[in-house]
Amino acid sequence: MKHRHEFEDWARPHEGVLANRAYYIPFAPNQDPVQAMRETSERFVLLNGTWQM
Repeated sequence: MKHRHEFEDWARPHEGVLANRAYYIPFAPNQDPVQAMRETSERFVLLNGTWQM
């Protein structure tokens, strides 16, 4: 079967895609990385919720 677009060909689903990578959230200088949760870091911004249009 001939596909019109490369992204429609399921035989090669990850061609041209970047590999998975880990992310990190740096802790603030006054924050203990052993005790703290990432959501409590002042450098953490949660993007869930209603966005202003």
